[in-house]
Amino acid sequence: MKHILNNLTEQEKQAILEQHKGGMKVMNENFSKLIKATLGDAKPLVNEQQVDTSEQNTHRYDRGEQSPGIEKFLTNPMDTKVENGLMNQLRNDPYGKGKIIIFFNGERKAEPGSFIQKIQSDYRGGKCYQITNYEYNNRFLLNTQIKITANGVECKKTTEPIKTSGGTTPIKTGGGGTPKPPVQKKRCKTKPMIPGDFNHKYEEGVREFQYFCATRTDYWYAEYTDGTKRNCTKQDIDGKWGCCSQTCYEKMKKRKNIAS
Repeated sequence: MKHILNNLTEQEKQAILEQHKGGMKVMNENFSKLIKATLGDAKPLVNEQQVDTSEQNTHRYDRGEQSPGIEKFLTNPMDTKVENGLMNQLRNDPYGKGKIIIFFNGERKAEPGSFIQKIQSDYRGGKCYQITNYEYNNRFLLNTQIKITANGVECKKTTEPIKTSGGTTPIKTGGGGTPKPPVQKKRCKTKPMIPGDFNHKYEEGVREFQYFCATRTDYWYAEYTDGTKRNCTKQDIDGKWGCCSQTCYEKMKKRKNIAS
């Protein structure tokens, strides 16, 4: 700024000084004209430019069900909906001209499927990841690349269903925990089946037999293979031949045989 003022005449310097001393408002437009008149219309050598980072983070963040993003997948890689959404998202890359190659912690994955399998395999072993650096590079001639650097972290515990012979039972996984075995359903000591010598096979006849067991005997309970018993109630008088009916029938049959 000093060398600019050195080229001004004393009258021009005095005019600027009077603006400050006299409380006059400095007109930026006039001052700009003064500098241009002295130095010319100089252009800056480097133009500042705002860098759009949205493209650099392509496929990273959650943009909805169809585009869940890699970061969301890393938090719960066993979520089938997120997995399928990410696979379709990477296949429909908006900027890519060919297939996507992912470099995860320096390890090259030739296709998104192998990257997903690696993350899921590590998750089963209790290892999850948190992204520290992400770079999406849509190269002009070669395949699009995604470079990811991530730190290993402990997986958050989630509840997942597992398939068992008796249906689906939720178990807790993640964090290196041991899955709990499914609870086995109690089985009646004698398989419930209407006996061949039982004359009342219809529902009303079964209901009458159940009522008789509940009110006239001491056998209105269910006996199981593990040795435990359950007292039957009036709700079990339903006309359906179950463990309560079978137990009562077996006990009465045994008493009859003893009496005879």
